[in-house]
Amino acid sequence: MGRTSPVVAQFEFAARVRKRREELGLPAAAVSKHLGFTRNFYSAVENSRSLLATAKLPLLIEALQFDDSDAHTLTTLLEQARTPGWWQPYANVLEDTFVQYLGLECGASSISSYESLIFNGLLQSAEFALAVVRASPNVSTVNSQRLLDIRLRRQEEIFRQRSGVRLRFLLGETLLWQQFGGPAVLRRQLIHVLELIESHSIEVRIQPFSTTPPGLHSVANLTLLSFESSHLSTVAYREAGWPIDLSMNSDLVAQLVMNLDLVSGSSLDPTASVDLLKERVRVLDQ
Repeated sequence: MGRTSPVVAQFEFAARVRKRREELGLPAAAVSKHLGFTRNFYSAVENSRSLLATAKLPLLIEALQFDDSDAHTLTTLLEQARTPGWWQPYANVLEDTFVQYLGLECGASSISSYESLIFNGLLQSAEFALAVVRASPNVSTVNSQRLLDIRLRRQEEIFRQRSGVRLRFLLGETLLWQQFGGPAVLRRQLIHVLELIESHSIEVRIQPFSTTPPGLHSVANLTLLSFESSHLSTVAYREAGWPIDLSMNSDLVAQLVMNLDLVSGSSLDPTASVDLLKERVRVLDQ
């Protein structure tokens, strides 16, 4: 099995169980009765909202007629799903949706992002990240430090601990001008992005002012997470005003994938994007 996280393991466990039940044509009520569950609780297991008790796994394997290989996979996934994630100590300062997102990001094999207002957290230097956090209303000094720690830990997980993740960042040109903490902080942030491009072979494309984001003009940011397992579909995380949304709706995600590809096609290529980043650094040097 590929790299994963507790959240991704739980999602894959649920997806495998749901798919197998549907293949057998069994109603959820029949399986829940076999396990001694209420229909609502079993539905929560199949939809990744609740985790199956380990003692109930043999009954589930029996009810859904999993072979030995699949039974071993389910056992492994359930064990992984019970492993604490690095983000859990920070959960009290984060929205539930973002906690879930961090778990998915940690197990993703591909991350594609569009940002129009603020650099993606994975691209932020520590100084820029702190300036962004401090610009947020109603954030205490203690929570500011914890939010900064989260950003830096995310980067460590992706860039140091989790090699092999495909990373694509589409950035609106506004980000090259918007200052958090002043021009010196922005200059160092742009240099930080250039260093990441060189050291980690990430793909960065700048969408210039002369173009309009196709289908994404009202979205502050959009991230698409894909996974190694064929049992898991792409997940979309976006901010379209308020609230923050984590979507697994296949039709919506397909539309967002298409829109992101359109943005990529209307953006500068990676070489031209690096040139523009360097030009902005030179301007800030003056």
